[in-house]
Amino acid sequence: MGTPGTVVRTSLPDGHYYYGRVLEGVWLAFYDLRTVEPVDDLDRIVARPVLFVLAVHDDLLAPGEWATLGVVPLDGSLRPPRWHFIQDLVDPALCRLIDLAGHIRAATHEECVGLEPAAVWEPEHIAERLTDHYAGRPNVWVESLRLRPT
Repeated sequence: MGTPGTVVRTSLPDGHYYYGRVLEGVWLAFYDLRTVEPVDDLDRIVARPVLFVLAVHDDLLAPGEWATLGVVPLDGSLRPPRWHFIQDLVDPALCRLIDLAGHIRAATHEECVGLEPAAVWEPEHIAERLTDHYAGRPNVWVESLRLRPT
């Protein structure tokens, strides 16, 4: 995917710039930073809170998507989530957890509350999630993957 700590930026059709950072493997952290003019100050970018951390498709860093700004070494506090959930589509009471190494184990519904679903996000879905966040509206992709009640 890229060098861990790489800071990235994209502009979206809403006229704003958005920022993220490569973690390890396929994981990116997306910052709570939206600007009208592009920001190049890496320290300013990485000082912002993280909105969410997602597994992303490797074409996110393809030409025309997210541009590389530079590298700020990662500290131990910024890591991919240890667990993600998988919920059975037919029986929502059946939940599993998957770790970073791909190991899957049975889980209770309660263990899955608050976790991101196991999914690999495409650039266009990340763009929608970011713009929806700042517009204060639900995101169709987040809603479709949300943990359903049992």
